[in-house]
Amino acid sequence: MVDALPLSRRRDERIEASLALRFRIGNGPEEPGETIDCTWEGVAVRCGAPPPPGCEITMTVGGLAPLRATVVRAWRDGFAARLMEPSPALLVLAEAEAAATAARGRGRS
Repeated sequence: MVDALPLSRRRDERIEASLALRFRIGNGPEEPGETIDCTWEGVAVRCGAPPPPGCEITMTVGGLAPLRATVVRAWRDGFAARLMEPSPALLVLAEAEAAATAARGRGRS
């Protein structure tokens, strides 16, 4: 396993959001996880058993159609994956969750 890329090497703006998801390698069993952040073309995931880099996975997030991706980095409790096709719907979902989280935080002040 390798460490995540340093912030200075990241290209796209990230939307921090914690969305529950399930992923699988091939026809294997589904594993639970949650997003750490999302971009137009990738997602960082926190999970108990990250798949190794190079694996093709299928993820389901919310009510979205399954997302196909390739794992590009993995670390002890998560991984980063590049989506095979950009997912504007994933970004909309992540932005909505981030806004809801911020609103809950403002309500506690």
